[in-house]
Amino acid sequence: MDLEYFDIARDATRTLAADVQWGDKTFTAGTTVNSTVDFSDLRVSAAYSFFKRRDKELGIGLGLHVAGIKASIQSSGEGAEATDVTAPLPVVNFYGMFALTKEWAVNMRADWLSLTYGDYSGDVRNIEVNALYQPFRNVGFGLGVRSLTIDIDIDSPDWHGRARLAYQGPTAFITASF
Repeated sequence: MDLEYFDIARDATRTLAADVQWGDKTFTAGTTVNSTVDFSDLRVSAAYSFFKRRDKELGIGLGLHVAGIKASIQSSGEGAEATDVTAPLPVVNFYGMFALTKEWAVNMRADWLSLTYGDYSGDVRNIEVNALYQPFRNVGFGLGVRSLTIDIDIDSPDWHGRARLAYQGPTAFITASF
């Protein structure tokens, strides 16, 4: 079993080069707008190790990403618009781990799925490589690099649009095992 939570918030101020239609409002070119995007991802999965030795492991898993997106845009002259959506996306993952010593290991994971379900269609891609230090039997610490892309199209009565979120960069984490 694997449980992971990831959260990232972004905001920016820009002058629009083209008109933007959002909800009932149109933000015209030349308008300076403030925008925010808050993204959270809860991933739960179960996995099976098809190759496992004391110092190596390879496996495959099946899980669910529950992506939460909150976005807003505002300008002083044209008001504000905001929306939020929660999009559940199943995912398949592949993983591997190689122990360097009793306390140090290197692991990698790749998640992928493309799916259309009801009002949602989307694609989840995640690749990560980590170094893990486990000084205690059930607790470890890690550093790594990650590339996460979630591309969601939503066509519902509440919101019609597309959200493409990408994160590439370093990660730090704590692990607990039972």
